[in-house]
Amino acid sequence: MPIGKWHNKMESLFDENMREVKFYCSTTDTNVCRRADILLNNRRTCEVQHSYIAEKEIIKRFNDWDNSITKEIRIELLNAIEEYYKSYHIDIYNYLINLQETNVKLWEESPSKIIDKIIKESNNYPTYIIDFFKDINTKIEEDDDYSYINNFETFNKKLNINLKKYFDI
Repeated sequence: MPIGKWHNKMESLFDENMREVKFYCSTTDTNVCRRADILLNNRRTCEVQHSYIAEKEIIKRFNDWDNSITKEIRIELLNAIEEYYKSYHIDIYNYLINLQETNVKLWEESPSKIIDKIIKESNNYPTYIIDFFKDINTKIEEDDDYSYINNFETFNKKLNINLKKYFDI
């Protein structure tokens, strides 16, 4: 239905940057989920409706808004949790380095014993960290390359891959 004079007049009561605001279903500008006539402060919207619309359409619009907000909340929550876990990666790395440096002889003889010690002491760690260390042990046993544990950048990169799998991101 074309937008009428009344609708335009009502919208004109608000600043132009507040009118006809689009919300997207994804990160592309082509996937518009919903458009708000007016975006008010504190993330509230105002729909200007002069003509009749069916109750089903009103419910559909509410559901679209709820779904959009739920997606935003989920993304923000996942980002916050991911950052929280990432902030401890340096501590885990430093712990590993400390064990290597304080158990030089053991590390030279059997690095897997130090990794076993970490696994044994990590009963409160998230499973992605425990799995990460188990994978290191497997690489040690199979004589594969596990040199990524020798510097924080590569260590952290591998941990972040496991973290993303853990959260199914």
